[in-house]
Amino acid sequence: MTREEKQMRQYLRQIGRQLEVTGALRERILSDLENDIRAGLEQGETMEKIRDRMGTPEEIGKRFSEELGTDRKPSWIWLPRAGLLLSAAALVIIVLWSLLAGQLLPGMAGANGDSAAIIGGTDSATSISVIGGADGPTSIYLAGRIGGNWTEPWKVILLLLAVFLACGAVCLAGQKRRNAAALILAVLAVATALGGGILGWLSPDGIGLYLAGGVQNLWFWAGAAGALLVALGALVFVIAKMMSRKK
Repeated sequence: MTREEKQMRQYLRQIGRQLEVTGALRERILSDLENDIRAGLEQGETMEKIRDRMGTPEEIGKRFSEELGTDRKPSWIWLPRAGLLLSAAALVIIVLWSLLAGQLLPGMAGANGDSAAIIGGTDSATSISVIGGADGPTSIYLAGRIGGNWTEPWKVILLLLAVFLACGAVCLAGQKRRNAAALILAVLAVATALGGGILGWLSPDGIGLYLAGGVQNLWFWAGAAGALLVALGALVFVIAKMMSRKK
């Protein structure tokens, strides 16, 4: 890459940061500017002369923003970015907490919860049978799970992951050569949200034990519905962006 090519790339990046327009239009503007710059270089102009003729990145960005005021970035564009960061932070916290609590895998749940379950009693998925008499040997058989429920963190992780993928899809939508990736993320978000809901349904304290679960179950199903709505909304948004780009 020549020195002039590097300067052109840097100049276009600086202009791109100043443009306050949507992704597809932004890419088209930068492409047109690149063609103009290349034409000037082919005619013997230097990048310094081209910059003087075209103006600073701030001046170019302001000019396009004034001419294309209706295509400014929407005021809500920070929402998916904030959701991306918050869901990522929540995912890290819940995974670390589950690892420390020994509830991330089936084997870990039983290993850390046996003594507490035997001393304090059993949960709804455990039954204990005692065979033998007072004077003879006694055998204790444990049926079912003792200790923590390993499905608890995973169903929450899946819902948070669905929100993370959905926000990522919205951030990528409308950008050149990234619509396919945005569509894949949106579809994965919907599938992940459905997976979290199904895991919650199948867990020992799922919808079948709603009355026993109480407020905790209510919060989970509200979160599951919210994650699914966010994922579906992201999918619709990405498809709409792709359709508008084809027009």
